[in-house]
Amino acid sequence: MGHARSLRRLGAEMAGTAAFLLLVASVPSWIVYETWADRIETAALWSVAGPDCPVVAPAAELFGAKGPYTFSYGGAQFSRRFGHVSCAAPQGGGLIPGEVYHVCQFNGPAALAVATPEGVTYFKPGVGRPATVTVRGGKASCVVGGWFRA
Repeated sequence: MGHARSLRRLGAEMAGTAAFLLLVASVPSWIVYETWADRIETAALWSVAGPDCPVVAPAAELFGAKGPYTFSYGGAQFSRRFGHVSCAAPQGGGLIPGEVYHVCQFNGPAALAVATPEGVTYFKPGVGRPATVTVRGGKASCVVGGWFRA
């Protein structure tokens, strides 16, 4: 009778230890899942659909007499005529992290210039129209649209 009780107690201790080890082993996978889910959510949030911004030739009147508001972000230089901006650096890829790219949303820039190692591109989304600029692999693209409203 005493031997059976000892075996049951040993079995319960082993089950408790196994459950604890299973819990400890699942923590890294939970962290990986949370990181992956956050990366996917950020990329989706900053993926804005819309018509392409018109690409224009550089012109003195593009930014008006005051000149552009200019800042650098993610290896590119951004210039705008009006408004405010919000930027992020989402990471592409699925479970295996991909390249980091840069996205900036403008709430009403009228005109934009984006200088990258590939060259300078001039966009004219229009007065009061939001624009989202994405820089991937040194190439800038722009769509009319975005959710940023400072």
